[in-house]
Amino acid sequence: MDKRGRKTLKSIETTFNQLLLEKSFDAITVTDICDTADISRKTFYTYYADKYELIDSLASESLTDLDELSHGDANVPTETRIAIWFNYVQEHKKLLYVLFTTDSSYSFRLKFLQYLMDSLSKHGAFSKNTINLQFYAHGVLGVVEAFVSDKIQATPEEIAKDLEKKIPMQDM
Repeated sequence: MDKRGRKTLKSIETTFNQLLLEKSFDAITVTDICDTADISRKTFYTYYADKYELIDSLASESLTDLDELSHGDANVPTETRIAIWFNYVQEHKKLLYVLFTTDSSYSFRLKFLQYLMDSLSKHGAFSKNTINLQFYAHGVLGVVEAFVSDKIQATPEEIAKDLEKKIPMQDM
């Protein structure tokens, strides 16, 4: 993709995230996105079939970003790594909230859970597909959902400190 195409994609994503701060996902239309981004509907449809494909793309991008944060510098202590991870969650709270609460949230929840299981199996002190892995992955998923829906009133650093004590992790 050329520089202009990347700029257009970024504009669509930024506009969509901005609109999510103003109204619910269901209330956002492709026309809203196009008008706010100052692009034509044809341009939007060049990149996305609809707003559901757009949000799915943003969900995949978020999981990729989280994965990169999880597997970054091995010299970073676990608690700091978790805090960095939850700071990302906090910065993208509105998008993640929408991803967890829209009609298509079941698909995102499954992808997110699989991401957590993969990450915990790499860093956790238990083998893949064990009961403990399932337990901790579902627990972290619950913490993330509660955090993005404001049911947990804590800083990313407080959450990281607490989770680091609870999840058995391998030394890196």
